[in-house]
Amino acid sequence: MSSHTIEDAYNFRLADLLRLQGLRAEAEQSRTFGSNPGRADVLVDFDDKVVVIEAEFGRPAIADAEKRLPLEGPAIVNGLPVTMAVAIGYPLSLKSLPERDSFKNLDSCKDLLVAYRHYGRAWEDTSICSVAQLASTLHNYWVQNERNRSIDDTVQGISRAISQAAEVLDRVGKYGVKGSDESATKALVWFNALLYQELLARHLSDGQLSDEYRVRRISRPRLDAHPSDLIEQWGGILEMNWWSIFHVARESLHDTDAFAAHLAIKQLIKQATRVAESGVIRQHDIAGRILHRLLKSRRFLATNYTTIPAAIMLAGLALERREWSRIDFGNLEDLSCLTVVDPACGSGTLLMAALHELARMSRRAAAATVDRKDLMKCILENVLYGFDVVPAAIHMAAASLCMAEPGQVISEMKLWRLQHDVIDGHPRMGSLDFLAKSPAQGKATVADLFDTRIEHVAGVRVTGAGEQVEENVLMPSKCDLVIANPPYTRAGGPGDDENSRWNPIFGSLLNKADTSTLQTTLRQTISGTPANLTAGLGSAFLVLADEHLAKGGRMAFVLPATLLTGERWKNAREMLISKYRIDWVIVSHDPRTRGKKKGLPGRYWTSFSESTELAETLVVATKTLGTPLSHCVRFVNLLKNPDEAIDAFGMVERLLAMEAHVESYESRTIRIGQHATWGTLIRVPQRALTNGAWRESAFVQYELTRTGCDLVGGTATELLGPTAKITELSNVAELGPYHLNVRGKNQGLFESFASFHPVATEIPALWHHKADEVVSLMTRANATLERKPLENSEAQVAMLARKARLQMALELRTTSQRMGAVLTDVPMLGIRSWLTVKLRTPKSGKEEALCLWLNSTFGILIRILHGNRSYLGRTALTNSTVKTLPVLDVDRLTPKQLTKATQAFDVLKERTFMPVWRLASDPARRELDDRMCALLGGNRATLKRLAGRLAQEPILCGNLKETSSSYGVGTDNLKQSLFSGVS
Repeated sequence: MSSHTIEDAYNFRLADLLRLQGLRAEAEQSRTFGSNPGRADVLVDFDDKVVVIEAEFGRPAIADAEKRLPLEGPAIVNGLPVTMAVAIGYPLSLKSLPERDSFKNLDSCKDLLVAYRHYGRAWEDTSICSVAQLASTLHNYWVQNERNRSIDDTVQGISRAISQAAEVLDRVGKYGVKGSDESATKALVWFNALLYQELLARHLSDGQLSDEYRVRRISRPRLDAHPSDLIEQWGGILEMNWWSIFHVARESLHDTDAFAAHLAIKQLIKQATRVAESGVIRQHDIAGRILHRLLKSRRFLATNYTTIPAAIMLAGLALERREWSRIDFGNLEDLSCLTVVDPACGSGTLLMAALHELARMSRRAAAATVDRKDLMKCILENVLYGFDVVPAAIHMAAASLCMAEPGQVISEMKLWRLQHDVIDGHPRMGSLDFLAKSPAQGKATVADLFDTRIEHVAGVRVTGAGEQVEENVLMPSKCDLVIANPPYTRAGGPGDDENSRWNPIFGSLLNKADTSTLQTTLRQTISGTPANLTAGLGSAFLVLADEHLAKGGRMAFVLPATLLTGERWKNAREMLISKYRIDWVIVSHDPRTRGKKKGLPGRYWTSFSESTELAETLVVATKTLGTPLSHCVRFVNLLKNPDEAIDAFGMVERLLAMEAHVESYESRTIRIGQHATWGTLIRVPQRALTNGAWRESAFVQYELTRTGCDLVGGTATELLGPTAKITELSNVAELGPYHLNVRGKNQGLFESFASFHPVATEIPALWHHKADEVVSLMTRANATLERKPLENSEAQVAMLARKARLQMALELRTTSQRMGAVLTDVPMLGIRSWLTVKLRTPKSGKEEALCLWLNSTFGILIRILHGNRSYLGRTALTNSTVKTLPVLDVDRLTPKQLTKATQAFDVLKERTFMPVWRLASDPARRELDDRMCALLGGNRATLKRLAGRLAQEPILCGNLKETSSSYGVGTDNLKQSLFSGVS
């Protein structure tokens, strides 16, 4: 008996496939198109516009599509314009195939008939393509749309206008040195006000104003506007609302020389008009990008900001629909009961991302019938909470959120500015005063934008009508979502001597006594909690979220990547494992860098914040009473970190669509569009995680993680050999002294000098790790130690007794440095870059065997797996983690093996090695690997393949200073080689 498939089934499969391609697609949606109700085959939501797809068998469904996109004007769906219609013709052959195979059949179909029509244009010629090619076209339409092509030009245009205005103020008004923060700040604040005045003039309806203001019209700023005119206009606007935008602008304009201000403002008005006319400023990715680039390039707020794509990903995953089924997002009463808090909101990037995601969820809800303006007002006034200690930042947050809805009055947003300072002897730590053990117990003192002290108050709420003093500011006790990118500042040390004497936590305070007071207060406040001062303030904010989340609530954080591996984050990992269902852990391995340019800060794409080189992670977790045994943590390792909003939207949709189809411990490639490869997704049972390091994000290729774990666990017998054993380094060796105890200004026993001469009488040492000098297994001293005059020299003698020949590199820059360990010609101490390793039971051949191991592919793989990844291209071991580093157990080698190790070392000791990232093609390291296999009985061919895979990892070859193409590891080649053979 034959079977066939109806059109509706393929419409649902089409939506499924488009979601797998990173598009927000829904099938068979009943909606009102303009004044005509109807059912669309597929709707694709692009956040500020909708694409409607109509399909039928045999030919493109042009007639149906025209109903959705009439010639007389664009239809509106859920408050969004339908700007493009797509007519599809399914091949008639699909109709006769079984419905159970409809997904597979449509996915493999290469001959869909497709026609496109943009609003205001005729139908384009019909083309033939697959669903993947259709998705790529829709992605490209968004990215290449004329309005979006000008985003970078818009950003640079605003940057130039503000720079020119600042230069005028510096030159004519003499407000400071050229390019000073004061002038740039004034220009930015004025531009913000001019832009918002344009938006209000264009979008504000009389119905949104009270009777007394309804007759007053807000006019657009004129190009020849005099400062006095603007002061008057802004004063009139302030009588209505929008204090956070216009108050500071008016006051600073009033205090500026009129002639200088007039010339400066002329530079700004024209650009403000252009931006308002483009409409792009109301889009989250545009407004945030403009504000953050300008502010950071001017060092206005002296902090890092979440990138717009990262904010979209974090909010999208935190607010995934299936996790919030208890909320009817189409019902404003239900929606207004949600509590979304950012305790370190900065200029509001994450709050803005949450705002748009909540609005999107409401639009997509089946019962979503609310007006867009009512929806936005509900979220802005009832749902979002923001706190920050930087006065200007909280004003920018209020302004940014208002820009999302300029068509009405938003009067009461839940935004507070807090103080971190010592006020009348009382320490105030901003949002950290909300911690349960804080002496402030939720009360804090604040300052205004220009740092004028407002004393004896608890907090100031920023509203549309002004600043409202509140005696008792409290963070909600049962939050539904805490989303944050907290400051990472940590306690000083370990590090150089200067960093250890000056603790950078609260280091922005000018009074060192106040800094010390706050440090002591914070230490006492977090005592007994999973937070750790050395880990940094981020760990304290993690505890803050835990204390205020309701059961079933979620936390979504941007944190340093050391959260996953760092010893100081151990208790935080334990808290997450024991009290949370860990849902998402995202790490970027993107090797790209962006140099600093005018109006554009530099950054590394291993981070999710602007203007930082630190590797970061995105973490989403749900507070539970108990985690199901079947729950898997979804680890995402990105080969490319999205740098456009549309890519971030696509990443969220793709991850949500594919994760349910991935088995435990299975690595799957993340693809968005027809060809784009973005990384890998691995699902790991949470019960398998411990409070030790989470290694699932060490590599893009999960097979390397598995191999490293097998080596450590003793199950990789084919690769390593049947008799080789692995143990912790501290079991076979004593480690040398901490470098500050050797040469620190305070506690150091010796003076150090960065040179050594063979005839000198001083003590030789190995200090700096210079890539062009330390190129072989054997090296000589490059520094000198000289005894400090001490009454008792026993401590010096005891320290010198710890000398040895084997020196291990604590930090290895794999793109330039060559050696993970060396033997010195005579015993000595390693300092700073090198750690001395002294065998507990010395025997000829042991030092050589361990040095060979640490420089082999075995040793480098395990070292990366075990270490901290603060940056691409380098791996670091701390004085605590190096003790537990898995190494070859040289105490269990036979005399014959030790003889082989000595012979191998003698052959290789003078050979010049290439940088570590070239380990697969370096003749010296290849011979070292071969000799290690011969020594241990391992498989040479398997080790060679492992070296080839390892050499392609961004952690090794990322951020190369050399020309990548000359070595065949450009970005495209890297993708192709990384994912050849990966499912």
